[in-house]
Amino acid sequence: MRNWLRGTRSSILFQVSLALSSVALLGSGCECETTDMPDVSIGEDAGPDARSPRDSGPDARRDGGPTARCGDGVRSGAETCDDANAAGGDGCSSTCTIEAGYRCTGAPSACSGICGDSLVVTGEGCDDGAMLPGDGCSATCTTEPGFSCTGAPSVCTPGCGDGVVLGSEACDDGNMVGGDGCSAVCAEETGFDCTGMPSTCTTTCGDGAVAAGREACDDGDLMSTDGCSASCTVETGYVCAGSPSACTPRCGDSLIIAPEMCDDGNAVGMDGCSTTCAVETGYVCAGLPSVCTFTCGDGIWAAGSEGCDDGNMNIDDGCTPACRVEPGYMCSGSPSVCGPACGDGAILFGEACDDGNRTAGDGCSDLCVIEPGFTCEPGAPSRCMGRCGNGVITPGEVCDDGNRVNGDGCDSNCTTTACGNGVVTAGEACDDGNRIDTDGCNNMCRFTEPYCPNGIVEPGEVCDDDNLVDGDGCDTGFGPDTKSGPEWGPSCIVSGCGNGLAVPPEECDDRNTRNGDGCSSTCVFE
Repeated sequence: MRNWLRGTRSSILFQVSLALSSVALLGSGCECETTDMPDVSIGEDAGPDARSPRDSGPDARRDGGPTARCGDGVRSGAETCDDANAAGGDGCSSTCTIEAGYRCTGAPSACSGICGDSLVVTGEGCDDGAMLPGDGCSATCTTEPGFSCTGAPSVCTPGCGDGVVLGSEACDDGNMVGGDGCSAVCAEETGFDCTGMPSTCTTTCGDGAVAAGREACDDGDLMSTDGCSASCTVETGYVCAGSPSACTPRCGDSLIIAPEMCDDGNAVGMDGCSTTCAVETGYVCAGLPSVCTFTCGDGIWAAGSEGCDDGNMNIDDGCTPACRVEPGYMCSGSPSVCGPACGDGAILFGEACDDGNRTAGDGCSDLCVIEPGFTCEPGAPSRCMGRCGNGVITPGEVCDDGNRVNGDGCDSNCTTTACGNGVVTAGEACDDGNRIDTDGCNNMCRFTEPYCPNGIVEPGEVCDDDNLVDGDGCDTGFGPDTKSGPEWGPSCIVSGCGNGLAVPPEECDDRNTRNGDGCSSTCVFE
């Protein structure tokens, strides 16, 4: 009970003391901040754990004074500014530090942008890092009339099309349309001179600069009859290009302007007047538009109208009197030189063969000459076969061992040694070139019925001496050195060159005695 009375008395005395102190301070005219009093109820036990009022409250400092509180408008402690609010972006951040690009003064702090620091902040329209007027961003960081500014640091460009010439603008005609002298980026266009604000742009004919949209040409002078007139228009019959303009006559318009020699109203060649309006070889051109003609037989080939012109009116020389190439011939040059048309299948003077093509390697070359290792039969188109025994396998040959020995694997007809290849070799009584049993020589190459030689001259035989020896007056075609088979003619025929059987000393026998076909009249290769 005594302790309670003691605590109550102490609390009452403390509160009375504080009240008297406050009255004394107010009476002295002092404007002082008072500390909130703790809520202490009378009768509450103020024991040894009770705190004194100056040690109480959230804003109490150890030394008894108030702590810094951001946003109260008073700069204290570590605060570099306090603008009486806790919002950022206005120069003083929510932690009461000065934001980049601002300066702050006073309490509460008043913050404004720093013009010229290249940072664009609230209140500034631009900041180009300089404080020079006339560059688009003024010394107070406002965008100057006629400019637009973007970025930080700000890049300011004149407002092209506003009729005011500023900065890098060479002109400004109040619009952003090109082709009128002042382009869409306010640059003077080629061939124009611009002055004033808004700009007025004019052209100068004869300055060598083509003002697009105003001049059709400008060749750097004021003379007419050169393609570009004194008023910078293209003259009739000309075409002009470039700046300064280069003008040339328009070929194909039916007008002859130097250096044109003709103009037939088209740009097609091979009709007497070329694509460049020059008279073509073999023609004579006159009139407007030009009419071009040629003369057959003058030895001048008028390409496009004449097939040839050999300088005469003869026939059968390859070029007709009407200057047309004759069938089977080819003509070239001026005057034309005509020769057989190799590859047309017709053998004409100067050709040894013509197999209907101009492919080399098939016996008849692309120049219609019989190729080495081949023989070509008479007729048109030529039928050429490889020459057996030359060591080169050519079309129609199965093998070619470089000789015409039978029975060595590759027989004299360049087929593999075997029954049925048409060559009688050791062990064969006959070989008719097939494996048929019922045709007199069976598939084992043995006779099955009367046959040459049997000593009897039967229908189809000229002789029959009952032996297989060739070159003895009566050939059978089955001798060891004789080409045989149906393609070489019947057997039992009189010996001799031209009978189709090559019997030594004959090198060949093509069933005729003509020269110039690969096998001569004496049956030796040509």
